[in-house]
Amino acid sequence: MSPIVRALGLYVPAAVKRRGLERLSRITAEAFAAEAPSTRGLSYERALEEYALFTSREAAKALQHPDCLPALQARLREGAEDLGAELRRALRVRTLPQAGRAFELLYRLIGIEISAHFPGEVTVNRCMFSRYYTADVCRVISALDDGVAAGLCCGGRLVFERRITEGSPVCRAHLLLDTGVAGAT
Repeated sequence: MSPIVRALGLYVPAAVKRRGLERLSRITAEAFAAEAPSTRGLSYERALEEYALFTSREAAKALQHPDCLPALQARLREGAEDLGAELRRALRVRTLPQAGRAFELLYRLIGIEISAHFPGEVTVNRCMFSRYYTADVCRVISALDDGVAAGLCCGGRLVFERRITEGSPVCRAHLLLDTGVAGAT
């Protein structure tokens, strides 16, 4: 395993977590053509809650215009895929198992307990966002998850089969790789 990914499992400085959340907020806000929430002076946990409220509110507004959802989800996915690719390079992820482990550790930082076996099954056992999201909002926002996974793995699609927000005890998804995907193996 990449030494950087291993270290990510041990300790992440608050400033690094905060910068990551700010980057995610900017990507999300750009996709929604909205202003990112101000988190100045807030604890990391409170900033994460503000992000959850922001994404829930913006996705709920977007759901009122169903014809615009595919373009919105494409923007969310694209921004998140770029972020995932940046993280793949920064964390020196070289294999699909490393990408799965990095996905698990990164998601733990945002209150999501996940088990990722790339390629293959992804299980979310606990998700702090499920307290803020409806099933419809979750379906919109999961374009971010799809993008991060694709960026970490050099392509592919994260396809959800079950969601906590739909009443399931866990979320289940599969990472499906394109047959021509190059990069992480």
